[in-house]
Amino acid sequence: MGSATSKKSLLSKKVIILVVSLILTGIVMRVLSPAKKLDSRLYYTYEQATLYLEGLTEIEKQNYFYGELFDFWFMVNYTWLLFLAFRKFVPNKKYVVVAFGPGILDLFETGLITHYLNSREFNSAYQFLPAISFFKWLLGFLILLSLGRKIIFWRRANY
Repeated sequence: MGSATSKKSLLSKKVIILVVSLILTGIVMRVLSPAKKLDSRLYYTYEQATLYLEGLTEIEKQNYFYGELFDFWFMVNYTWLLFLAFRKFVPNKKYVVVAFGPGILDLFETGLITHYLNSREFNSAYQFLPAISFFKWLLGFLILLSLGRKIIFWRRANY
């Protein structure tokens, strides 16, 4: 009994730390990043992305770059939270790899954006930026919807 209780306590502490870190990192990113940044859009075209990034002032590009550096930590936080939720609420543990999907897609998106903000050059990989962003959001939404349903049924079964 003591071991199970301490595992729950440790899990609760991890979740609290991750949520607080996620919130604080989100605040820093919001302060540093320009309005309507690409990462926060559900979808955009390649043309919209290039016009947006090229239209930023040098100060906005610099702040956006620093905000994107915090975004890497933000990804670690939400990916870890998704991983913990999958381990707890998804019976088939082989599906836990799905928890990493949005974070991996976000890593590519943020990597491309930071590359541009650092180098000021586009390459052919930027053609994939809209699709990466769209699938990041779609997969994240589907995961949260699925987890929400599993959590509701899990709670009903345990009460």
